[in-house]
Amino acid sequence: MKTKIITLLCLGFLFIACEESAPETDNDQHQDAEEVTSSETPQEVEEKEIQPEQEYKFDAEYSKRAEVSSDNSIWLYADMAKDYRIFGYASPSTESEKMFLLSVFTDDVEGNPFGCKYGSYYESYGMEDEGISLRYVSDTLGFSKIGIRKNMSIVDYAYVESEWLEFEKP
Repeated sequence: MKTKIITLLCLGFLFIACEESAPETDNDQHQDAEEVTSSETPQEVEEKEIQPEQEYKFDAEYSKRAEVSSDNSIWLYADMAKDYRIFGYASPSTESEKMFLLSVFTDDVEGNPFGCKYGSYYESYGMEDEGISLRYVSDTLGFSKIGIRKNMSIVDYAYVESEWLEFEKP
């Protein structure tokens, strides 16, 4: 009886040992080849994954708009359920200098990676800590002209793609 138990235990250990040293599948070999042939440093791989310059397009179903109130103040409150990346540009062109950013994405906001003149924020409320507020002025060429106010005076202007603003209903 003891010999049968010892035999079964040996077979069990042998079976487990064989599974652990099973030969690699074609999939495993392909993955290893990719790792070996990649000449990117870990930092380059990380930068590639973040891609902060990737343009974010408005999608009404999944995106949040900033609200223009009846007094033309612009408000945007953080909402993790909806995405948004709203740049204020120095002129009505997405190629111009970035003046400010409102974004739900941490990689867009932390450390102001886009170098926005007035900073990057999760919501408009965060701008108030620095004495900044936004005011709608007019529409032009698919953009909305926004007054950047500091201490209740307009100190600069920025242009936001109009699709990112929603006007309060009277």
